[in-house]
Amino acid sequence: PPPPPPPGGRRAGALVRTMVRPHDKATTKVQLALSHNRSQCCPPCLLSAKPGYPTRRCQMTGVDWPEVLVGFLLGLVPLISRQLYILIKYTRAPGRRKYLGVWWTYHRSTTGSGKIIERRVSVRYSLIFDRLTLREENAQEVGGNAVPLVYSGHISSRQGMVRYVETAHEASHERNVWFLFDPFLDPIERTVGIYLSLDLRGLPSAGALMLSRERVPSEEMDSMLDSHVLRVAELLPAINH
Repeated sequence: PPPPPPPGGRRAGALVRTMVRPHDKATTKVQLALSHNRSQCCPPCLLSAKPGYPTRRCQMTGVDWPEVLVGFLLGLVPLISRQLYILIKYTRAPGRRKYLGVWWTYHRSTTGSGKIIERRVSVRYSLIFDRLTLREENAQEVGGNAVPLVYSGHISSRQGMVRYVETAHEASHERNVWFLFDPFLDPIERTVGIYLSLDLRGLPSAGALMLSRERVPSEEMDSMLDSHVLRVAELLPAINH
């Protein structure tokens, strides 16, 4: 039988020794020492009352929740500071704010028919990405039914006298790039540029582009836009000879 506990309470090592069955001849002093160390470093709830019985669950006690909350908020300071810096920089850059809102773009069809394509463009500022984003929509007649074409992209910062606009079709691999003249005027009503896109055969094509704050009648646009569209498809016979 185990020795009686000393006066004044049991020690941790004595508690472990009482948990060892007397007939267990394989128990050594090293195992008892390890058990003693484990009893000192582990919380009491992780030690079973009897060998072979499951341990009891620990309960979180003594947690300083205000301190935990303050530490969590301090971890958000760098992120909040960055967003505030971006917001302040944006409010002090009126050159970007002049592009916010709804615009209309006009260019010749890449098919070479000379038809003018009108598209509605919505420009917004993204605080997360710190840039101007846009969404371009139009409706082309295909077989008598209106098929919406949606493009999304962004506007670059001012690079010299131009801004680069990159858009992508959401349902295909098509990419469009605009080289847009960026006037110093604020606000601006119209500006022009050159677009680079793909025709129906998937070959590059380029032409004149106009960006307008208000819708422009097609009759007026016909005299303003150059009717010529540069298409790679027209240059292929020259390299086949």
